[in-house]
Amino acid sequence: EKIDMKTMLPLSALEKHGDERMQLVSGGPDIAWKNPVRLQYLEMIRSAKKKVWIHTPYLIPNDSLIDGLSLAAASGVDVRIIIPDKPDHFFVYWNNLSSANRLMKSGVRVYHYNNGFVHSKTVVVDDMLCSVGSANMDDRSLVHNFESNAMIYSERIAREMSEAFLKDLEYCTEYSCEEYAKRTRMMRLKISISKLFKTLS
Repeated sequence: EKIDMKTMLPLSALEKHGDERMQLVSGGPDIAWKNPVRLQYLEMIRSAKKKVWIHTPYLIPNDSLIDGLSLAAASGVDVRIIIPDKPDHFFVYWNNLSSANRLMKSGVRVYHYNNGFVHSKTVVVDDMLCSVGSANMDDRSLVHNFESNAMIYSERIAREMSEAFLKDLEYCTEYSCEEYAKRTRMMRLKISISKLFKTLS
């Protein structure tokens, strides 16, 4: 039976709505070696002059993202990252803390969200552009999974996302290298074990 596409996708769905520019960025394991989503994150961080504000439930970036975020912070860019304070996955939670410590040593500010589980994957750069999508900052998202982000080129939407970020900060506790250094022997063991499985989490 022939499918009538007009009934499945009305023409009105293809019409222009609003004046903001958006670009869909997608990647997956078929192009893992040059994943567009990873390159999108790297380019956003590289282009930042004032700030990079990030929500991510999984903060397990590879070395290129670690270097990019660290270099931005060392260059005076205000780099802030909100992560959950409660685990939804054992290995992820402890890897988050290890990655956070590496980044905080370079001046990146990391916050634990204390008002439920934060599952947003957003990036705001300089109140000029932003990203909203499915990709976490970990190799599972950027190498093994099929993911898509909406890249939005809009000062208005970027400012709105910045305001939402600041509102979320009201429910956050800032993490620190000093707090990480106080982890117990059991916490150290959990982090060590989690590192062995960080690409599988």
